[in-house]
Amino acid sequence: MRADGRAAFGWVRAWVLAGAVFAGVASGWSQTTNVWVLNANGTWTTLANWDPNTNYPDGVGAVAYVTNNISGNRILTLDTNVTLGTLVWGDWDRGSQWDIRTNASGARMTFDTGDDGRMALLSHASGDAANRDIGNDSDDTDVGMTVADAQGLYFDTFRNLVFNGRGAASAVFDGGGHDIVKAEDGTVFMRRIVTNINTLYVRDGEFRIDPEGDPALLPNISTVVVGVASGVIDLGEMHPEGYRTNTNEGVTGVNRDRRQFPVFGLIGAASTNTAEVMTNGFEVVINRGMFRSYNRPAWTNGAAPAFYSGNFQLNGTADETIFNIESEGNTATNSVLSHVMLGRLFGGGGLTKWGNGELVLAGSNDFTGDLNINRGNDRRRGNAGGVRLEGGGRSRGWGRCTCSAMGACSWITLG
Repeated sequence: MRADGRAAFGWVRAWVLAGAVFAGVASGWSQTTNVWVLNANGTWTTLANWDPNTNYPDGVGAVAYVTNNISGNRILTLDTNVTLGTLVWGDWDRGSQWDIRTNASGARMTFDTGDDGRMALLSHASGDAANRDIGNDSDDTDVGMTVADAQGLYFDTFRNLVFNGRGAASAVFDGGGHDIVKAEDGTVFMRRIVTNINTLYVRDGEFRIDPEGDPALLPNISTVVVGVASGVIDLGEMHPEGYRTNTNEGVTGVNRDRRQFPVFGLIGAASTNTAEVMTNGFEVVINRGMFRSYNRPAWTNGAAPAFYSGNFQLNGTADETIFNIESEGNTATNSVLSHVMLGRLFGGGGLTKWGNGELVLAGSNDFTGDLNINRGNDRRRGNAGGVRLEGGGRSRGWGRCTCSAMGACSWITLG
């Protein structure tokens, strides 16, 4: 490999010139399209780190490829605010971790393609796309991001991608009131403030938010839509580049297809170190996939269960609509064992409640599909793994109710 890391650069440049990937980029080497060429730590604004070296990517619709073949773990430092339409990011041969970090003053990225009718794109590997088998599952960033594109932002993440920053203002992910789409099999880990998202579409893989018991990190999302439709697997139809990335989804024997059910989850959903209640107010539509709520153990300064005040619309069957309700801990008196639904569960579908946490229904519920209660990963016995109606909670119209778990039956209790 050459010292500047260009072993794979010729491939990338030819790939762009041929227009093989970006349908929205005119053929030819545009000044708004740049490829990172440095095989070392470096800064965004250093022109010699890019090809062409007359500019660095910044501007509405700008395209940045950070995809050369690095020989060891690298950090690219964002040392100024930039605007991009597309960021393709990840080590060419997947062997090294490549992080994008902000500078001391908290430089940010804004995603905006301009008024072209397509979403902005952040791509961290596409499972089936030619020359896109890139990236490392440990890649992370603490760069704050703002979505200014009118159509929103599309996460094309076959490999895991971690967004760190916790409560730092410089690391906020601001959806700008626009939509976000999560596609491909990997997991997007949001370990930072997530705010101002209109609709989050989780079509494949997992979109995971980690409040970890901190009320300041509760996400601000209007609506979450999990899955494409009942019985339907995502094939990449919403990809802004106009091609299907997931052609092997659901194909028996194709080992690259890791996920059959998209997942939206909150890890550390309950307040564990304060008596302040963590109430999640987003609406949820589940077509096909999993909603995951995971509570950590209570700390000494107080705790409260996880509360969900939004409504849940169930469109898929009980076999494809899964509530993974879990609580870490080993005492039935732990207050954070409960996950409380204050809103309404409704729709023509059903659900399977799975896990050792207790699902508490405190609102009016009238979904008409089946209810399965399965404590398959229960770490204790008792109602911690069941479903309970509490206060004014009531349910009607259920189809069949089935209870099963490791030789013991969970149950419904009335509070």
